[in-house]
Amino acid sequence: MDDGTSPNDASISLGTIVQDEVEFPGEAEPAARGRVSRRALLQAGVIGGAGIAALPALALVGSLTKSSMPEPSNVSYPLNADWLFGGDYEAGTELADFDDSGFATVTLPHSAVDLSWRNWNPKTWEGQWIYRRHVSGAALFSSEQTPALRAASRVFADFDGVMVSTSVVCNGQAVGHHQGGYLPFSVELTGHLTHGDNVLSVIVDCSNLAVPPMVAGALPSSIDFMQPGGIYRDVGLRVVPQTFVSDLFAMPQNVLTSSPTVDVQCTIDAGPQAKNANSPARLVVELLSGGQSIASQSASVNVAKPGIFTTSVTLSDLSGISLWSVENPTLYTVQATLDVPGIGASVLTRQIGFRDATFKTDGFYLNGRRLQLFGLDRHQLFPYTGMAMPARVQRKDVEILKNELNCNMVRCSHYPQSPAFLDACDELGLLVWRKHPAGTM
Repeated sequence: MDDGTSPNDASISLGTIVQDEVEFPGEAEPAARGRVSRRALLQAGVIGGAGIAALPALALVGSLTKSSMPEPSNVSYPLNADWLFGGDYEAGTELADFDDSGFATVTLPHSAVDLSWRNWNPKTWEGQWIYRRHVSGAALFSSEQTPALRAASRVFADFDGVMVSTSVVCNGQAVGHHQGGYLPFSVELTGHLTHGDNVLSVIVDCSNLAVPPMVAGALPSSIDFMQPGGIYRDVGLRVVPQTFVSDLFAMPQNVLTSSPTVDVQCTIDAGPQAKNANSPARLVVELLSGGQSIASQSASVNVAKPGIFTTSVTLSDLSGISLWSVENPTLYTVQATLDVPGIGASVLTRQIGFRDATFKTDGFYLNGRRLQLFGLDRHQLFPYTGMAMPARVQRKDVEILKNELNCNMVRCSHYPQSPAFLDACDELGLLVWRKHPAGTM
């Protein structure tokens, strides 16, 4: 969550601030990575079977209440079903024309090796593995079923987490490489897709890698967590206009006063066709509660040339704001809509909470009230499956911590945890102690 953490309380936060503030050496930079939000921008059906032969109507995030903006054309599809797993990687198995009929069909999240209840052996997963996914171009470019997937669109594959080093190949062409298993990354497929059968190949290298929380020279036996290989978090396919909102950071300010505000910074990715924009783009940022607009601010943005840049606005005149607390975890949505004449519109949202968190000499204070902290440590590892557990199980861990063990906080060790786990912490009222990634302990 993007929230109002001050320098004095930087060690404790609501769960979802991790992806916005922590950068790991070896992970892709935010601008190049085009970090996807933890909740899909849009959910418009499942891409499965031989491809995406029958997509339902596009569903929009939120409601464009008072802004009178055009309907956004960006859309995301889950891409977790119908992957093919070939086991040990062999040169050539990533090529489009490779015969993968002998590969096993798997569903993500997935662990590359079979794991037991305990006594795992890191040597069994410190290798290279191959995954493949077929996507039907005939359906992908069908103007009747998917009007957003037109020739002017840009297409990204979004990975929430792959352990530990990843190479992505589309139709035989290398399109991206990522090091580090804990942060999301994106690869652009624009220009590599065809109207026929498209093959997305993912080569996963789970050799020990000195990317935090691992350090140079450390061995798996020297740490208190394991890194089983595989595509262990969700994957999605995202289609956006040539110029779109690629990131959004929202920071509530002055939350204990009668005049709270929200500082919002939007990152805009202008593609090669940005020069075709007929006039300056219009950016509208809104604060929503239950789909209703509480505040709105607009800005004119010059997107006449390709590149990545940011623009900032402040949402003010907020009335009736409820503070986030462990007893009443009230959340709001910040929604940014960018309309580029001649290009199209895109939307991006983030969940935020208004709260003040401070440590004083006599303890921890939340919203000006002293709060006794009770919590436990949590790793994202599970028996038999390693890290490869779906959102519903991640959420169940939060429910157990909150409702059965009576915790009001959790310490995450030693890495950014599952987006689904952190979302559930925000939604159910669990504070998160974000362990610093430097070192192994």
